[in-house]
Amino acid sequence: MSYEGKMREEFEMPSNEEIEQALLISLFNHNGTIKEFSTGEEIVNEIANYFHLNENQRTIVLERIYHKENRIVKSPLWHRLLYRAANSLANKKLVSSPSTTYDLTNKKEWMLTESGYDTVLNFLHIPKEQKELLPVKSYEVQKVVNRLIEAPRQINYHPIEERKVSITVTKEISIRKRGFR
Repeated sequence: MSYEGKMREEFEMPSNEEIEQALLISLFNHNGTIKEFSTGEEIVNEIANYFHLNENQRTIVLERIYHKENRIVKSPLWHRLLYRAANSLANKKLVSSPSTTYDLTNKKEWMLTESGYDTVLNFLHIPKEQKELLPVKSYEVQKVVNRLIEAPRQINYHPIEERKVSITVTKEISIRKRGFR
């Protein structure tokens, strides 16, 4: 068993699947986007409260060796577990990773994808017919919005004309005799 696995077992931390499900539900509750999992972030404490983690479980530090510089790196175990769960969800295409979202929105956030959105609705027993009524934005919808915003427009483009304009068109039509056929 790995060092991280021993720490998880010793401190009775939730499983990856449980954290993934809680993370998806939290994303849904935060309108489809959350920031990174750094100390002091609301989402980190929100999910910890969901699992009723005590202070020791929230603050336990995982020590690992950073081989490139041959030094010890200390990181909170709870944050690492959240990151691993989010990364696993990104590999399953249920959320977009911060680097992918940054290219789209210029913000480093985890964002629900359409399939992640459908998965959360299934967890919460919400019918998919109500999906369009909910204020959650997904990665794919944000891509379409950005494409529409960045699309080239005419210089004098006004989607709503302020005054009505009526144009009269006259056309000259030649009428043929019935016997022409």
